[in-house]
Amino acid sequence: MQSNTVDALITDFNMPEMDGIELLKQAKALYPDLVSIMITANDNEMMHRALESGVTDF
Repeated sequence: MQSNTVDALITDFNMPEMDGIELLKQAKALYPDLVSIMITANDNEMMHRALESGVTDF
């Protein structure tokens, strides 16, 4: 992401090495206005955490 322009981020919440919230935080540090969509099969608590972290849609 540091060497290319990113228009949008679509990510799952659960990933093997970092969760979607951490990825979102790192991406937003590089691209503050980045449009982001997060998906998950988890409960509403994950949705609230994602929205509080700045995800555009869930």
